[in-house]
Amino acid sequence: MEPEALLRVLATGARPRNCPATAWVRVAAGPVNPDRIEVRNPGRMSGYVRTAARYFGAALVGITRLAPHDIDPATPADVHEHTAAIGIGVPIAAPAFARGAAARAAAVGRGDLDAAEVVVCLACLIREFGYRARAHFFLSESVDHRAIASRAGLGWTTDARGFVTPTRYGGWVRLATVTTDLPLALDVEASPVSALRRLAARCRPLPRSRRHAPLPGVRRGSPTTGIVGPLGRVDQRDEHHTKAARGDLGPLVQQRWTAPSVDPFRRIYFPENRPQNVPMRSWRPFAEGPVNPAAAPVPDPRAMAEHMKAVARFFGADLVGIAELDQAFVFTHRGLRIDYAKGAAGQPIHVPHRFAIAMAVESEYELYTNSPNFINDIPHGKGYLVTARVAVCLAAWIRELGYPAKAHFFINEEVLHVPIAVTAGLGELARNGSLITRDWGPRVRLATVTTDLPLATDRPVDLGVQALCSTCDKCAVNCPARCIPTGPKVVVRGVEKWQLDNDRCMTYWTANPKKFNSCARCIAVCPWNVPPRWYTRLAVRGLRYSALYRRLFLWADDRARGEKPNPPMEFLWYRVPGSAEDVQLRVVE
Repeated sequence: MEPEALLRVLATGARPRNCPATAWVRVAAGPVNPDRIEVRNPGRMSGYVRTAARYFGAALVGITRLAPHDIDPATPADVHEHTAAIGIGVPIAAPAFARGAAARAAAVGRGDLDAAEVVVCLACLIREFGYRARAHFFLSESVDHRAIASRAGLGWTTDARGFVTPTRYGGWVRLATVTTDLPLALDVEASPVSALRRLAARCRPLPRSRRHAPLPGVRRGSPTTGIVGPLGRVDQRDEHHTKAARGDLGPLVQQRWTAPSVDPFRRIYFPENRPQNVPMRSWRPFAEGPVNPAAAPVPDPRAMAEHMKAVARFFGADLVGIAELDQAFVFTHRGLRIDYAKGAAGQPIHVPHRFAIAMAVESEYELYTNSPNFINDIPHGKGYLVTARVAVCLAAWIRELGYPAKAHFFINEEVLHVPIAVTAGLGELARNGSLITRDWGPRVRLATVTTDLPLATDRPVDLGVQALCSTCDKCAVNCPARCIPTGPKVVVRGVEKWQLDNDRCMTYWTANPKKFNSCARCIAVCPWNVPPRWYTRLAVRGLRYSALYRRLFLWADDRARGEKPNPPMEFLWYRVPGSAEDVQLRVVE
């Protein structure tokens, strides 16, 4: 039953709300920003588009002219006015827990989902540049992907349905396309090769997803964050994002927080004035849905927990943990900004499920070395998008097994992710209020799935975070808003922790909307924010053993990066340090 459940999630089945890919159809096309960017140098703009597509997840990107014979006559009329086609290829890999035809079908389904996500995000970004764009993928096909990919130099067609690339992926790629009227420099068609080389590319075996082992050598037990009294629940209407949008922090903060950002990446990750250009918003209707009436038996909750974690990793999670859902970690009333827009603010929240599955996705270290700036807003938003996809897909899979499940993610959350992740053993609570994981430090985004699927739970971990934060106050010293305390912990709603001044933090986020939309300074300067190298991962593993080693670790971090790190950064058209003109892309020349 389980392989069939996975395939029903990856393809349209009897319960479409359990097929998350259908969400992308809603945002394949959308409104165009009337404030158009002037493109004087199509070659440079092509470079921006390729970099953005690869960042969204494409392995292969090519640009060609859109020919009339590429378009299905029944396609929407606007596509016939497009001049360029951006072909992308996404590699596929079979899940580690499946074999044979089921593994191939799952790999193809996940590849189609990833390819759809890439072209939808790219089309949204181009529309925010001020040009028309439409995403074409397996549920919204109106162009010939293989012909476009071949002319764009990605590879060659082989037969009625086949396509191979000259890369290590061979024929194990899934194709999708963006058509647009954005001025772009074109690529050349792939050079002809011998039939033998094409045959060799076609014969490459299907790659398999890497197996994720549980964290070895980690001490598990009671939470390192002290619980000293009854846990108090939180009203979502008191969250600092909501207070800023509602005007509780002053009219200037409200105006800046609710105004459209000058950054196009921000506009495609966070709902502002063109929600149809925000792919993540399309996940909301799929957070919960119908449950398969034929429930799969679960004789061994521990085995099911391990299998569920493998499925979550197949969908894109880097860390997965399970905890019993404590009602103290459930918000009391709705209060997200989108709830106010829909008239749902103030409604009581009730999550009846027994278990909570916490998931974390790593963000790129290279884009988190300095802050605040628009560069670290990009992995911030992408992390939310990926965790939303993982949570929605995993919840749909559980419902197809016959058990209720709901996905909680940014703009659609009813639970507190950090305390659930701490309880589920993903990491520890830090001085800056973030979750610190062993291998990626605070550089992760979180999502949660609540469910009644019988599962064995995990236990909290002791990584040495609390001990290190008691010695280190680098995030507090570097905080430009001075909202992180340098002193000892205090008791807040029954929890012993460092209390942040979230109102000061939120106010600073809006201090200079021409140069940044948010601040991640505490993440960027954290000594645990280390590059993903074997020696850095080895270095952090000793932090829970010795106070002398922790002091040496902090001394080495200050010598290597400085007490107040401020390294230069560059990504696409963004430059740090730089002026506001380095962010507001007005002319590409």
